[in-house]
Amino acid sequence: MLATNGAYRIDECSDPLIREAGIRVEACIPHSLRPLGEHAIVLLSDGATCTFDSVYPAMGCRTGAKLGIDLGATCDDLGYLIVDAHQRTVLPGLYAAGDVVNEINQIAVASGHAAIAATDIHNHLADTNHSFRH
Repeated sequence: MLATNGAYRIDECSDPLIREAGIRVEACIPHSLRPLGEHAIVLLSDGATCTFDSVYPAMGCRTGAKLGIDLGATCDDLGYLIVDAHQRTVLPGLYAAGDVVNEINQIAVASGHAAIAATDIHNHLADTNHSFRH
């Protein structure tokens, strides 16, 4: 694992898991990722280089679920809001999508969640009863 921030620290819950899996954490120079034929090369902070077949960036985000939790939604042990198959939280009328409900922090995933929620909201508005259901 490469860290572009020299002060980067792995949280205390993840650190043992990362070490147990044999994953090395190396500090690298920001913006030093360069192509090298069919590979990628990264300059490390100590001047050494690493070559990779593929690189998957992760920004290291924290969930922004506090508002949902403050409103009464529940979360899992990692801090993600718990939703049903329609993106509904336990709080009637509160939907959640994207990074606050899933550790797959990708725009395509958030867009999919939003489409599912929008469909359920549309169906709710078309319902003559007009009550949010769970």
